[in-house]
Amino acid sequence: MRTGLWILNVMAVFWCVGALHFSRLPLWWSVPAVVISAAILLGTRHASDETDDADRSHVGRLVAIWSSAEGVVIFLAANILIKLHMAERLLPTMAIIVGLHFLPLARGIPARIYYWSGAALVLVGAMGWLLPPDNAPLATGLLAAATLWASALASAKRGRA
Repeated sequence: MRTGLWILNVMAVFWCVGALHFSRLPLWWSVPAVVISAAILLGTRHASDETDDADRSHVGRLVAIWSSAEGVVIFLAANILIKLHMAERLLPTMAIIVGLHFLPLARGIPARIYYWSGAALVLVGAMGWLLPPDNAPLATGLLAAATLWASALASAKRGRA
């Protein structure tokens, strides 16, 4: 479970950094994101881990498969958007892809919170596509980070990340 909490929190920081980068804002503004992730990790350091070695192996394979697929689709989408001169739509597109990647994880792990996480990220990405191009990266990145932080907290509370 600790690995899942770490992944959710590190990726939340990356979403904030991406939001700032694409919005051409100072990257040092990501310090609060690091503080939030650190606080969540420190606050959940005693969360129970009820998984055995067989479960960890299964979860590891599942995460590797779906994360690899996610990476390939993000790579393809990024190249297409850049060629179309639509780089400002990269974060909303990534949010949709990452959200969809949570759905098979929710079923396979099983972790019901990941259904909500996936749906929220797809919604965040769709909203990002509806925003003006200059506002989309910041809004998408910050909302995606907030979604991952909420997922980490909910996962720690339920004892399964």
